[in-house]
Amino acid sequence: GNTIKRFGERLGIKTNNEAEYSAIIAALQKVKALYGKEKTKKMAIDMRMDSELAAKQLNGVYKIEEERLFPLFIKVWNLKMDFGKISFSHVPRAQNKKADQMVNEALDGGSAATLF
Repeated sequence: GNTIKRFGERLGIKTNNEAEYSAIIAALQKVKALYGKEKTKKMAIDMRMDSELAAKQLNGVYKIEEERLFPLFIKVWNLKMDFGKISFSHVPRAQNKKADQMVNEALDGGSAATLF
């Protein structure tokens, strides 16, 4: 897909799954803010992530067992309503070097950590 914008933020102490959900939420909110609800209702988005767990939870394959993820899952689910179609795909980290580089930059105090 096309890179629309790069941004990042420090999340503090979070699990990798909380960080993945937070990145999904931030990306969807940014797309909605950039394009508006009317345009996002017509969009088809493929969210690619290195978290197989998050992708399978969001696709309804896995149950959410970690209680701390429920509010984040609900937030993503509610944001989905503002888009035409959203799919969630797992991409192994080794095949997604750009995203891995951006995360490392953010962890080292750089800027961009979320790519969409």
